[in-house]
Amino acid sequence: MTGAAGWGKWSLSVPVGAGAPPLLDADEPPPFEILNPEGSASLLLVCDHASNRLPRRLAGLGLTAEQLHRHIAWDPGAAAVARGLSARLDAPLILSRYSRLAIDLNRPLESPELIPARSDGVPIPGKERLSAIARDARIDALFLLYHHAIAQWLDRHPDPKLRLISVHSFTPMLAGQSRPWPVGLAYGRDPRLARQLRPALVRQFGRLVGDNQP
Repeated sequence: MTGAAGWGKWSLSVPVGAGAPPLLDADEPPPFEILNPEGSASLLLVCDHASNRLPRRLAGLGLTAEQLHRHIAWDPGAAAVARGLSARLDAPLILSRYSRLAIDLNRPLESPELIPARSDGVPIPGKERLSAIARDARIDALFLLYHHAIAQWLDRHPDPKLRLISVHSFTPMLAGQSRPWPVGLAYGRDPRLARQLRPALVRQFGRLVGDNQP
């Protein structure tokens, strides 16, 4: 199948789970958006929680409009920051187009938080009695396409100096706990890029820069 608008001449092939009905209607946006795919920076920006949109067939997951505008549904402001960085750095950017309440693109498939039953104390009614087929439909329509878009872009740009940065935002309070950091750096096994970025952030924000926090 072809990719999202902005993917241009490239094609995207992904595995699809057997028996999972389509989740997205033909007139709904594709699961990801790519900006500036031929940007000159040795950098790929991604934004996993860019949108609070839900597929029409999920009927709002039983949540109110106010709840869907809260941080439980997306990372407010993250998409705007990512777009600004893409423009200033001439870097390609891949953004998600659907809410993490449908499926969290920043979790492994085996994670219990992949399709959350609760978020910051709010129960997600649409998660109740979720069948394996319905779960597969979310994985096929949203998760796999997004991550294969990232993987295929990386395959087409084999640059040993390339860095990948995922842009997120966080709420200053979560589950009643204060999160005082004005900005944070999160990383896994390889801290090298975070260590390079930290001095500049400390100069701008002071020493309260989160180190894998929040």
